[in-house]
Amino acid sequence: MLLVREAASELFLSALDELLLRDDPARNNLPELLTCIIDSGHPVKVHYIQGHWLDVNNHDDLARAHEFAQGTNM
Repeated sequence: MLLVREAASELFLSALDELLLRDDPARNNLPELLTCIIDSGHPVKVHYIQGHWLDVNNHDDLARAHEFAQGTNM
């Protein structure tokens, strides 16, 4: 889950707009978005979690995540 504080939402949306203007849409991902924010001189804080983690990068991943959350793919 990605949480963006209200105060940072404008910065987040600005970085997202910058990403969407790039020639290589395959590189439009969260690490690139965070890199844009860092490159603009703003710090990014990390909140570490313990437990399960599942990357969701496409529709197939989303379906697997749904199955995992429902306990149907264990």
